[in-house]
Amino acid sequence: MESICKFMPEIKGDIVAKRFVLETRLMFFPQPFVHNTFRLSLVVRGTGTLIKNKKSHPLKEGSVFFCFPSEYYNVKAKKDFSIYYIDYIGEKALSKMVECGISKDNCVFHGLNSIEQLFNSAIKNVYDYNANVIVEGVLLHALGLIAVCNKSAPSGKERNPFISIVNYVNSNYSDKDLSLKKIADRFSYSEKHVSYLFTQNLGVGFSKFLNGIRIQRSAELLSQGIGTITEISVACGFSDPLYFSKLFKKNLGVSPSDYLKENTETQTKEFLKNYLK
Repeated sequence: MESICKFMPEIKGDIVAKRFVLETRLMFFPQPFVHNTFRLSLVVRGTGTLIKNKKSHPLKEGSVFFCFPSEYYNVKAKKDFSIYYIDYIGEKALSKMVECGISKDNCVFHGLNSIEQLFNSAIKNVYDYNANVIVEGVLLHALGLIAVCNKSAPSGKERNPFISIVNYVNSNYSDKDLSLKKIADRFSYSEKHVSYLFTQNLGVGFSKFLNGIRIQRSAELLSQGIGTITEISVACGFSDPLYFSKLFKKNLGVSPSDYLKENTETQTKEFLKNYLK
């Protein structure tokens, strides 16, 4: 079995797939892994162990596991270990996962062997003109199955308040004055309760979650060449460009200027490659 990677065309949306991959060489890559997107992974061959947040989770064929942006993790397995994975982002990506009961602590689900056939069929039929529709459909189908079988998925009154808060943060991350107090006042909760909702549902505090969204969005804008680094930092809610640069490098491992240069060079090479065909 060979690795197959499909990159999605650049579009915006509530939930957008960026990459669809059948990976057969995972164990040869340097670890720990970390991404600036959400990642859904489906184990299709072998067994292993997912290690993240100081916890170990057994993996086997039919296991699906999730990793969040800027979250470090390791996978211990033998060389015959193979997975599908979908990298995705979007304003509603997190709220969809919350609806399904997926969090940093509740991130591994078993017995989903039936979706392998769907993944197999999808990756063979992904082209530029249909990539986003097909891969988004596969992703939502997998999330739907997890929502059905996930007993920890919140429901009714218990679920709606936090989803509303997450959606509010996703829509207002560019507000440099967005704070725990501002959210608490808007939703008529105490700051302590809002803070509890974030740590309980996502395993991270409000500030780390907000900065994660801002860094993710700034990386998207940088990769698209939209604006200067200072303009992008302000547009994403950072009042201090130096703090933005420090946080960006801490989360993604490179400075904003290096990230911009790297993506500009890649886009230029891709343009020349297509132009010279």
